[in-house]
Amino acid sequence: MMKALQPLLKPTSFNTNGKTKKKFFITLFVIGAAFVFITRSINWVVTPSIDATLLRYTDAPFKYGDYVTFTLMHAMANHGNGIEVTKKLVCLPGDILRIDRGVDFFCNDNFIGRAYEYSPDIKQHLPVFDFQGVIPINKGFVTGNHPKSFDSRNWGFITLNESRNNEVIL
Repeated sequence: MMKALQPLLKPTSFNTNGKTKKKFFITLFVIGAAFVFITRSINWVVTPSIDATLLRYTDAPFKYGDYVTFTLMHAMANHGNGIEVTKKLVCLPGDILRIDRGVDFFCNDNFIGRAYEYSPDIKQHLPVFDFQGVIPINKGFVTGNHPKSFDSRNWGFITLNESRNNEVIL
């Protein structure tokens, strides 16, 4: 195979021409810039916590059911160093959050899930968020779809203006 490529690797007037080199580097720059632009707007989710796998960041206003990406700062997540997380937005500012029996969460009287209270993986009890009432301005309540999701039911609200909205691609 190397013998087949040798003629292409030898300097010739074609591949050492200044115009050819310039076109090559311009093309390489354009492809690199496009790659950076595309990958900065893509959110690839590799956790079973939500149903979507490939998302695109958007500036659209937040609404129910949106997938929201934010930095989770919690002692039980990445040793308290912060980690980027994507969850489903299920309750918005002005909505009423209610908790029954200490673990069953409702938003405007719609059941949104039961808190995950114990993790056998880390052999530890998990915190359960304790709040009842109107969700404050600029706050949101997010959950995962997986029964073992560590989410707002455990650690509380996210700040919407510090979060990014997503559109589902796949």
